[in-house]
Amino acid sequence: MQKISSSLRKLSEDRLVIVSFAHCNVEYNHALLPVFNKRTEITEDAYNHWLLQTNVYDRSFNRKVLSHSAVLRNEDLTIVPIR
Repeated sequence: MQKISSSLRKLSEDRLVIVSFAHCNVEYNHALLPVFNKRTEITEDAYNHWLLQTNVYDRSFNRKVLSHSAVLRNEDLTIVPIR
């Protein structure tokens, strides 16, 4: 886990990294999410599958976590499944 975190941190310093946690254990989620200073989480709304919950986090802003959230209609944002 440590090597994966380190590699992701190094990769994300100078490029955009897209990671899907859709089919992984919670342990991976908790271990890998803190690697990213800025991230956008997109999940289906628990009560209405036509809506997507989006949360944007930025930990690099004055050492505080800035968090913004929005609700989008599913047709406003298309998530392309893995082939």
